[in-house]
Amino acid sequence: MDAGVNVDGALLYANTASPIVSRDPGTPLLSVLNSRHAESPEGRDRFWGQYFATSRSWSKVYALRETGHFSFTDAEHYVPQAIPDPPGMDVPAGFSLGTAPRQEVVDTTNDLVAGMFDRFLKGAPAPELDDAASRYPLVFEVR
Repeated sequence: MDAGVNVDGALLYANTASPIVSRDPGTPLLSVLNSRHAESPEGRDRFWGQYFATSRSWSKVYALRETGHFSFTDAEHYVPQAIPDPPGMDVPAGFSLGTAPRQEVVDTTNDLVAGMFDRFLKGAPAPELDDAASRYPLVFEVR
């Protein structure tokens, strides 16, 4: 593997942290998260503290403000912004669509993923990866 992207993927499997939490895969890794998971004290305690304590080759962890897990699914394309989350989606695990502008979520995620592959697979410049928070209003860096 030359590079990897985790788009709001799980870091926990049956109460066991994924190997990516405690081991560097040896390749560049970009993680794009929903804000509920990124800001969760439980997530920080269980995963992110250990993730950031592990020495890594190249890694960036960005979250998008006002997003939920379903913000990174096809629902962003098909559920109009004016429609609130269907009942049952706004659960503690963050399965909400969130309130961020849907097209902005899609465009920002696409730009970050494309930049990752441009830089690490094509050898092209991708300045959006270095300081995404200053380029995209929804983005904040998770540390």
